[in-house]
Amino acid sequence: MGGKDLYPEDLRGFLEILGSVERECRVLYYRIEDWREDLVRSIETEIYNLCGDKAYFQIYGDGILVTTRVAMASMVRLRRAMGRGYRIARKESIELLLRTLGVRSISQAVDLVRAREPGLKNLVLITCGDCVPNVIGGLAKRYEPSRGELIDGLRGLVSICIGDKRALEILGTLDLEALEKIAIECGAKIELEL
Repeated sequence: MGGKDLYPEDLRGFLEILGSVERECRVLYYRIEDWREDLVRSIETEIYNLCGDKAYFQIYGDGILVTTRVAMASMVRLRRAMGRGYRIARKESIELLLRTLGVRSISQAVDLVRAREPGLKNLVLITCGDCVPNVIGGLAKRYEPSRGELIDGLRGLVSICIGDKRALEILGTLDLEALEKIAIECGAKIELEL
């Protein structure tokens, strides 16, 4: 090997930030049963008032969900974008969604994850440091998704990324780790375009 580095510099940087994010952040899951636009604004305000820039959230329609690993990879991409001064969205939580899906259009991202449609919503909260915004418990119900729910939710996310409804048939044979890998690669598309 001649002492040659195994990882390109960019990948090393990504892995260093990922290690930091995994140590200091955690992912919490909530359900919003009575979705309304003003409710989302209330949740956003509560999270910001309690945690400032130490917490970020994403809202997905029923049947779409991310795992902790996918959320952490998105956080790394968000931090890298902020560090480079390259952001698309004004709000960090929207930027996080763009970095999860690997798309540049805010309206497209919100439509893809069915965040504005009526019905049950999954709220994924990434909180870093010691901030735990438990006040949102009155606005959304905390829950722990089962492994099956995470697999189904990732299938939904990956089928969006692939852009083919028939992909669900193929994705039905993949395990959680394989789905996570595809989902993380989907989010990386946005960095590859830079």
